[in-house]
Amino acid sequence: MEVITRSISIEKPTYTNITIHDFSFHSPSNKHAVFHTMIHGLVSLPLSPSAFHKERDTIKFITDNNNIQLDIDKIIRKESIAHTLDKITALPRDSNEKDFKFIRLPFLGNISFKLSRSLRTFGFRLAFYLLTTVRHFFFKNKRPNSRR
Repeated sequence: MEVITRSISIEKPTYTNITIHDFSFHSPSNKHAVFHTMIHGLVSLPLSPSAFHKERDTIKFITDNNNIQLDIDKIIRKESIAHTLDKITALPRDSNEKDFKFIRLPFLGNISFKLSRSLRTFGFRLAFYLLTTVRHFFFKNKRPNSRR
């Protein structure tokens, strides 16, 4: 059996290396999502060792460029282990998320994290959304009342 590895790039040719900056008011899970997606692609694709290291260095460069504090090597190790276990076993990884009740709340910074930790002990998980989006600046749902 012959294993063929090839060097390919997982980023689009038009990719600008810009993600949600750390100073943004987005929740950390939103800021980190793109990096977890890049790392998943990195460990899922059959890359040569040199291509793997090049892609890893690119991901690290993007985290530095956007002031995101992530231990990329640790995330790669965890994702590699999970990917390997998924390939060698037929048993699904256990997820206890079905035991939680989800609550949707606006993201309000550090208070949101404190509230999330407090409610987790009671079996609740919080899903955050932003209070304002670009749409709120450009579109109004209702016309101002012109009657007096």
